[in-house]
Parts: sequence; structure tokens; C-alpha cells
Amino acid sequence: MPSNKSALAIGMLFIQLNKFLSTDGLGGMTIATGGSYLGPFFHHDMRYQGDCSISRRARVGRICKASKDGINFSDSLDSNLSNKLTSVFLFLEKEKLMHNVAYAVLLMAGLPLNAAPIPRVEAIVETTPIPAGEGDTDDPAIWVHPTLPEKSLILGTSKYGKNGQGGLAVYNLQGQELQFLAGNKLNNVDLDQDLAIATNRSLNALDFFTIEDGVVSFSGRAPLFDQQGQSFEPYGLCVSPLDESQLSIFLPTKSGIVFHFQALRQPPYSINLIESIDIGSQVSLEQDTLIRDVVTKEVLAEGDEDELEEKLQERFILEACVFDPLRKKVYIGMENLGIWSLDFSQPNPKPKLMTSIQGSWTDIGEWEKPGTSRITDDIEGMDVIQRGDQSYLLFSSQGISEFSLFDLQAERWMENFQIGLNTTDPITFTDGLAVVTQALGSQYPQGILVVHDDQNTDAQGNVQRANYKIVSLADVWQALKKD
Repeated sequence: MPSNKSALAIGMLFIQLNKFLSTDGLGGMTIATGGSYLGPFFHHDMRYQGDCSISRRARVGRICKASKDGINFSDSLDSNLSNKLTSVFLFLEKEKLMHNVAYAVLLMAGLPLNAAPIPRVEAIVETTPIPAGEGDTDDPAIWVHPTLPEKSLILGTSKYGKNGQGGLAVYNLQGQELQFLAGNKLNNVDLDQDLAIATNRSLNALDFFTIEDGVVSFSGRAPLFDQQGQSFEPYGLCVSPLDESQLSIFLPTKSGIVFHFQALRQPPYSINLIESIDIGSQVSLEQDTLIRDVVTKEVLAEGDEDELEEKLQERFILEACVFDPLRKKVYIGMENLGIWSLDFSQPNPKPKLMTSIQGSWTDIGEWEKPGTSRITDDIEGMDVIQRGDQSYLLFSSQGISEFSLFDLQAERWMENFQIGLNTTDPITFTDGLAVVTQALGSQYPQGILVVHDDQNTDAQGNVQRANYKIVSLADVWQALKKD
């Protein structure tokens, strides 16, 4: 491993190269993007000159554009700097910004060359930003037009909590906003045919929306109560049909409990609590030790020490949720541990931990080894993909801004990939995602993947209000060499 002086020299070379790129007609580049590749590096080891702003929401801690004066390293360099510099150059290589230079520098410095770069998929379209909030989009859902698939819609929640500017956005497949139904802080949304349901965190309720002739309308609200009659805040959500008149609704919460309701599909949308399943109580002592370690590292890395006690109290937080109609299972993401399954083909389903994170995003360079699954906190948005006789679970490994593909037959992690839009807008810290596998017009012959982008950036690398990105599934399979 090279000395700190060698690492510093490499870092300064990076700055000079970045300045060269900035003056070569590329308009500068946002250097604090790409999840854990740059986040811990810049957050801990650099001081800034130029245009910098604090972003507690983003894992990177700060957003900075390289100025003509460059960026100064701090005098104190920690022992992990060389590994972090490796990540910087690997990130640059992945972005295809300086392939030969990155590898030449790594080789000359004696830094290790790790596994092959993570595949990157290019988004085709991005949606209009939400009316307010830089990181406040969350969960999308895709409504497929019954006769004209190219006229399908994307629904997306905004959890912006001020001045009634949160709500539900409606987009076409070109990313244009067709409607915005404002009023409350909506977190997650799911669909059953022409009925959309969203978790309303402002009012501790479920909001119901109908879709008719491509127009989305608010049609009802159902307040939420637990077995003791206490109102509770909903968080995640997924639905499954029961019959023509009823459906099941699953609500993961911050407490580690999943509430299972049955609801009528027609107004007044009466809901009935069937059961509550305490997944948090199934966590073993060893697993809880991992969870506490992960939560603590994340909170300290983000500089939020004053929130540590609260985060530890909510360490069993659940959000991502999807129903698998083929297996009659519900998959639920425990953000700081892994993915649980509930098998509703059996009576009284018991939670089963299907896969677990390997460690924190804050120190992935220390624990990741060849052959280990690249799954980190937070486990976020997920959906089931049925492709021929293959079944996959796709979910967001949020801390490293990557997407993980999981084989449901073998119950094993397969690989990760990243998503970007051009070279200036890597998709970062995704909360929600949604997949449709049927053709949606000539542009999407194998369906689409829609992902939330926490840090939506423009061509100059400036952070804009949050939005969603639309990806062709054909491009995903091609990037993963499964076409």
C-alpha cells in the first residue's frame, strides 16, 4: 500500500485532471456523486474551495463542483485514503471519463485493481421534477394502458411535507408531467388494475386513486389504526388482489411491524386489519449486533450524531415491499439487515430472512471480497421480474447507489448495476422503483424500469428538484449480458 504522500500525489493528479476536464468544454463535473465511491472519501478527507453545499439527505455529505482553483486535501489523511482513492479512479473509469489514465495511475501507485467495473445502464428519459423538494420523490408505480401500451402512465409520490406541496405526480412515458395531485405527504404507491393506493404520512391514512381514460382522480381515504385502536404512520406499501371486490394491503412500518389489511376495491374503501406481523422480533442477537453497527456507522458518516439514539430505536425499519403472485409470497426490505419473505401459500406465514446485507456502505472497501454479495444498507425499493422461466427480485442497495439482482429460484444474489443519464446525472440513493416486463411501444420492447433519483442533476452538475428516470429493460439485460 502506498504512503500517504503517494496517495496525496495521486489525489492532486486527480484534481489536475478534473480541472483539465472542466476547461475542455465539458463545463466541469460534479465530483461528489456515485454513492460510496466518492462519499466517504470527500466527506472525511477533503476541504473545499469553490461551490459547495451541505446535503444531509445525500450519503456523500457534500455536493461540490471543481472550481478553477481546485480542491485542497486536508493536512490529516486517514489510513484508508489509498482505498478511497482507488474507488475514485474506479468510479472515473466506470464513467468512461479517463479509462487509461485511471488504470495507469492505479498501477503506478501499486494500488489494487479489484473486480471488473459494475455494469452501467443508461436511462432513456427523465421525468419533470416534482414541484418542491430536492430529494423528496420516493416510490413509483406503472399503470399499463389496456389497449395502447405506449399511452401507459407512471405514478410517483412526493413526500415533501411543507405547504401541502407533496402528493402524487402522473407522467407519460416521455417523462412529461400530466397531473400533480397535491395536498399531503405521500410515501409509497402501488397499483391493482385501475386502482392506485398510496400511504399518506400526513394523515396516517391510505389514499385511493382511480384511473379512467388515462386520468388519475382522488377517490377516497381510509384512516389507519392498529389492534389497540391507535393511529399509526404508514411507510411502505404493496398490494395483492384477493378477488374482484377485495384486495390485500401490506404496510411495513418504521417499528419493524407489517400490518396486513383487506380492503374493498370500491368506495368507501372499507379496510379491515387482518393481522400484524412483528418482523423485528425475529431478529437474532447476532443480527441485531450487525444492525446496530451499520446504523451507527451510517449516522456518524453523515455527521448526524444527534440522531443516533432515534435511529437505533428505529433500527428495524421496514419499507420496501412487493407481492410475488407466482409464489404467493411478500418480500419486505428491512433497511439495515436484508430481505424477509412471508409465504402466504401457507397458513400463518412466518418471516424468513431470505438474504442479508454484508456490511455498511461506509466501509464496503474493507469487507467486500470476491464471491460475496454486494448488498449494503439501505435496502430500498424492490420489484419482482418474471422473465421466461426465470424469476428475479430487483432492489436498490441505496448506500452505494446500485441496483441488486437476486435469483428467486436459487435465493442468491447475482450481480449489481448502476444507472446514469448522460455523464452528468448518475442515479443516486434510490428509494423506490417499479418494473413492467411487457412491451410499452417500440422504444421499450421488453418493458421498463422506473427509479427514483435522489440527486437529480442538470447538465452542469447542479442539483435540481428530484425526479424519476425511465430505463429500457432491454438495456438492463444487455448490460448484464442476459439478452
